[in-house]
Amino acid sequence: MANASGDWIIETVGDGFRPSITVDSLGDVHISYARYDGSDLILTYQNLSKGDFYEVNLSERGYDEYQSGSLSIDSIGTIHMSFMEAWGGASSGDLVYGNMTDGVFYFETLDTAYDRASMAVDPNNKVHISYYSIALGGLFYLTNVDGTWRPPELVDNVGGQLEGMCTSIAVDSQYVHISYVGGDKEDNRYAKRGINDQWGSPWEITHIADGDFQSAGNSIAVDSDGYVHISYYHKQSETLKGT
Repeated sequence: MANASGDWIIETVGDGFRPSITVDSLGDVHISYARYDGSDLILTYQNLSKGDFYEVNLSERGYDEYQSGSLSIDSIGTIHMSFMEAWGGASSGDLVYGNMTDGVFYFETLDTAYDRASMAVDPNNKVHISYYSIALGGLFYLTNVDGTWRPPELVDNVGGQLEGMCTSIAVDSQYVHISYVGGDKEDNRYAKRGINDQWGSPWEITHIADGDFQSAGNSIAVDSDGYVHISYYHKQSETLKGT
């Protein structure tokens, strides 16, 4: 779906689930999604602007489930992906990161995540991931800003109903921005920290809205002026809100 002409145009680009979309610095549109071919789990990537099309058989790589996929293209055109090897929401599975080098996708398991995970790439082409961990107890953050993956860092303790534990991450040249839910009633929250802060540095946490024990989706973005925008579903009023 696009509105480049001023009107929304809907086009079928594939048959799959858990899609993710991003636009690179050249304005090219990229999507990723998963599908099943018989019992094989297939991950598909497309550059809709140039017609590039790649598929990788995740089952042959040892991955049999696909949840919470993220896609990002860095400043030199490298494709970055992350996903959870989990059957769906309210489940745990491996947190997997991958990128494409010389036309080949490479994947590695970083940790175990619960329910949702989100990935973003900063202007220096470093990767940032937010995710929930039942084993470690809270919302966690991973990055390779130093060139290798740092150990997981606790952003905030979370509690309440362990369903709909949604998070979204965005980065600019100075800060990491995370929207998420936490607390006994799963309030909507926002966390911010310097992009090059040392491991274990404190996060600045802001309360966005009261929760209602069970949360729903949220998404975060940062504009070119550094302003943060968050959209979330407010269960008490059953409305989509933004801030």
